[in-house]
Amino acid sequence: MYVQVVRFSIVSGVTAGHVQMRTKFSDNAVTLKNSKGETKKVNDVVVSFEAARPENVSYNFALGVANNYAIVGRVASGEQRANEYGDDYTTEQYKLANLSEAELQELTVAAIQRSHDKGTSGFYNTLKPNCTTEIFDTIDEMDSLKDKVGRDFKPFLTEISPDPVAGPTIQALKDREIFGGRQADLK
Repeated sequence: MYVQVVRFSIVSGVTAGHVQMRTKFSDNAVTLKNSKGETKKVNDVVVSFEAARPENVSYNFALGVANNYAIVGRVASGEQRANEYGDDYTTEQYKLANLSEAELQELTVAAIQRSHDKGTSGFYNTLKPNCTTEIFDTIDEMDSLKDKVGRDFKPFLTEISPDPVAGPTIQALKDREIFGGRQADLK
């Protein structure tokens, strides 16, 4: 299981990023169905929480602070996500460590369920709720971690800094003692 970071530039010198969670399986164990009802067997799923906006409207970091976007959860394959990003972006992968098979299963199911439950009923916010806070809220609700939130580490909050997503994401994984290091990029 991985937490993935896709960096993008906001303005000169300031990088933001999109965070999502990927679970890789040993074989094509999962069947995904698209909106047309077509199915495909895949060996991984990526859970992503995103700012929903009209087609051909780019994400705007500043507008995201004022409840201009709905927040939606998506489940896709790693291949689909890589194709969506194209060659312009690198998807960094950080392996989750120190979690049992049962905890990895719990986290995978919880992320998919959270994605489903999210629907389009809430608003995305650049600071919270956003792609990163939704992933960390899911992690922090795991049975093995939920009693440690606030005591052993702080809940994840997006920072306004030159690196508001990737650096704090890596540090938050380390704080939770589940950081397994950077792995090969998604492609």
